[in-house]
Amino acid sequence: MVVSVTLAAITARVHTLLPVILTVCACYMLGYIGLLLTPAVVPWLWALLLGTGGGAFPIALIMIGLRSRTGQGSSALSGFVQGVGYFAAAGGPFLVGVLRESTGSWNPPLALLLASTVALLLFGIGISRVRYVEDEVAGK
Repeated sequence: MVVSVTLAAITARVHTLLPVILTVCACYMLGYIGLLLTPAVVPWLWALLLGTGGGAFPIALIMIGLRSRTGQGSSALSGFVQGVGYFAAAGGPFLVGVLRESTGSWNPPLALLLASTVALLLFGIGISRVRYVEDEVAGK
């Protein structure tokens, strides 16, 4: 909760979002790497890093409003982003469970989650550029 509120305040005030996006992605990556390499050493730190990385979700929701000029644009972007995002995320817990049960280890699911942060980073870099959905639709 604290991370979400803090990142929401920061996101709304900064000129460029790239440092915020890089920070949450780095937290995710370090947390997953820590769990892969030394899960029993400072587990509270891995949990703290992963919890901070989870701030990517409120940032994504805030970005809907920041990347649209009108209510109509915000509504259209929200419908697309949340529809695609929730659809893609729906299989995640199932896939993690299948990987864990089929391999008997947490390493493959953690490696998958680490790889997913690379995708998050690439998408984050893409949305950090200032542009608006209405301009994209108009072909500007």
